[in-house]
Amino acid sequence: MTVELGELLPCPFCGGEVEIFTRDVKDEFGIYMNEWDIVCKNDSCYLSRKGKTVEQSIKAWNTRKLSEGAKNVISSSGEISIS
Repeated sequence: MTVELGELLPCPFCGGEVEIFTRDVKDEFGIYMNEWDIVCKNDSCYLSRKGKTVEQSIKAWNTRKLSEGAKNVISSSGEISIS
């Protein structure tokens, strides 16, 4: 599944770029399943959000309160300038 980065808000703490990826994880019953992770690319931030679906992960990430640094990344037209 391809996810457009424009769907993701910048990091709510540092305003940095984020990336999304999927990986297989084993649950408590030994069953493997996909897990979607969204992480801040800033090595000193360590912020991430996980979900069972890409939609859950994006919603969890985007509903966090934005810091002033993150608000400055969003232009006055409402577009997010994440590459």
